[in-house]
Amino acid sequence: MRGLTGVPGACFGTFGPGATNLATGVGCALLDRMPLLAFTDEMPAHLRHRTVQMNIDHQALFQPITKWTTRMGKDNVAETILKASGVAAEELPGPVHIGVPAGIGSTFAGHSSESFSFLHFEKKTALEISSESMKFVKRRFKKAGKPLLAVGLTAVRAGIKSLLLNLAEKYNLPVVLTPMAKGLFPENHPLYAGVLFHSLSNHVAQTYLEADLVIGIGYD
Repeated sequence: MRGLTGVPGACFGTFGPGATNLATGVGCALLDRMPLLAFTDEMPAHLRHRTVQMNIDHQALFQPITKWTTRMGKDNVAETILKASGVAAEELPGPVHIGVPAGIGSTFAGHSSESFSFLHFEKKTALEISSESMKFVKRRFKKAGKPLLAVGLTAVRAGIKSLLLNLAEKYNLPVVLTPMAKGLFPENHPLYAGVLFHSLSNHVAQTYLEADLVIGIGYD
């Protein structure tokens, strides 16, 4: 899965146990902010609400662990996949579930003007900040005696490694990282304070508990 490129990965699970096993990976993609299209078989409409072997409600299963869950039909295949890809890739990235009704492969798809030949994904991040919010941060920063930077995964996707290093060195700011942002700041740098909620977290806590201002960068 090409999570760091912004291009969604794809996976497939069959009825029942196949879908429930797939749900573990889908849940991880949600927590790790990875764009993903998760396809599963689904019973045809006339069997969907009946007691049939391996029949469970895949829409209900994936709803709490995806950004969006839907079901394709023979007349909206391209539109469904294109919309799902956009939802998965936009900030914050994550998984989308698409149910595929059994037997749809033997039916004729409706006409679509959509083309996959030019499907393109742009890397977009959610690091934009309003001018009013920036003024607030500046006021708090000026008053702070021991500010600290807490950096997360969105900063990795934004590609701000050099900017982060310059900011930390200019103002002598300690930097703590979330586990998914590990590697964004040099671990041999004197301002590196460790990884949050990781090994030796009690030692990391000695730094951030002294801070009177924590500035989150890409930390959702």
